[in-house]
Amino acid sequence: MLLGCGGDDPPAPGVNDDPDPQLSPQEIRKEELMSGPWSPSKVVRDGVEVTDEYDSFSLSIGEFTYTSTDGAPVWPASGTWAFSGDKIDEIVRDDGIVIKVTVTTTTLKLTFSRTESVFGGRLQSVDVNYEFELKN
Repeated sequence: MLLGCGGDDPPAPGVNDDPDPQLSPQEIRKEELMSGPWSPSKVVRDGVEVTDEYDSFSLSIGEFTYTSTDGAPVWPASGTWAFSGDKIDEIVRDDGIVIKVTVTTTTLKLTFSRTESVFGGRLQSVDVNYEFELKN
């Protein structure tokens, strides 16, 4: 004869006792990104610190959207973004810029390259590397 205290029976199909189901890594990252608004603590362009050029810059990240203040031409005033495939450390803006993302509860680091026009005898395009270290 087997005696039991109950509770070993599996839950009925479709019943979830956990009110907070496990979030996917991308959902967790999205919530971290949305914890701004973010303002610059350091901005580097091609290895040279240019934080003073972005002292009034602000970035707010929403549900696959973003808005920025005083970030042009590097940051459009608004746009959309998506994860790069299954990656949580890379997002793609709607203008095609791929951004490497590192985030903690209080800091956000965004690293990317963008093509810019320069004058040097004639108009040419070069890739410029940016690193934005932001805080909320």
